[in-house]
Amino acid sequence: MKLIIYPDVDIWKFVLSGIKTRTDVIQFPLNQHSNIFQKVARKCGSTIPLPVHFVLGSNLQTAIKHLMPEDAVIVAEYTEPALILALSRIIPEGVSRYIWLWNHKGDNRIFAKILLTINKCHFKVVTYDELDAEKFGFEWHTQFFNVKPFQQVDSLQNNSFLYDFFFVGYAKNRVEEIQKIHSMLSSYACLFVTIRTTSEYIPYTRYMEMAMQSRCIVEIVHTGDPSCTLRPLEAMAIRRKLLTNNPAVRNYTFYRPQNIFILGQDNLNDLSDFLHSPFEPLPSDIVESYDVNSWVEIFQ
Repeated sequence: MKLIIYPDVDIWKFVLSGIKTRTDVIQFPLNQHSNIFQKVARKCGSTIPLPVHFVLGSNLQTAIKHLMPEDAVIVAEYTEPALILALSRIIPEGVSRYIWLWNHKGDNRIFAKILLTINKCHFKVVTYDELDAEKFGFEWHTQFFNVKPFQQVDSLQNNSFLYDFFFVGYAKNRVEEIQKIHSMLSSYACLFVTIRTTSEYIPYTRYMEMAMQSRCIVEIVHTGDPSCTLRPLEAMAIRRKLLTNNPAVRNYTFYRPQNIFILGQDNLNDLSDFLHSPFEPLPSDIVESYDVNSWVEIFQ
């Protein structure tokens, strides 16, 4: 049995819906089962163990206590010391402990201190971020996605595309690069949405609807970051083209020059032909290797 403790936000709900019928996985959205005091206690940053009921709801405590040796607890994204300490006190002996990180931590000074608690409580950290894996000695695993809902999608479906190129992403420190690429594509029908505040957030199901209405998804990564974002997997799942500024995408098994255009390496004069050429289908074993069901299997 595998117990996944995850943030109850739409991206996690969407991706984990791909394993909702599995009987060997329990999904536990943390905040849905926490009162206001438990939420505050987890945010307090305390590295001194608090009473377990101050941090964890009774439903989660019960679920954990019923785990057996050789089961696994997977904490998705959460790294608060109060939570890690509380979990470590009630996880039965023989149950594996993991933390999955879906965000870059290398530049976060606070995280370096938090990591002391994670290591002390014997949680193994797994990350998609290659830089973090190298810096901290974490286990690396590729990004994953909920591929199965889109297995019947045809690359030619919805021929009346609304957009040629589609980008949605937080501004972070890449506004100049976003604007540069948007300007480069000015002769095409583009939808670029740069999110600066939480009020501008686009629900993930709506985001995927917009991606389906586009010929090509645009991925813009920080310079020098070799890690794969979700954009290539979204494009692969819905059989859309990908335009990216990440040359490291060549290292992934889903890479096909027919489907992925790399800025700075591929010839811009070929962009129109690339955009309007057919999508090259990928072997099912490659597609499934990036599915959430394959991701779950790494936690033993």
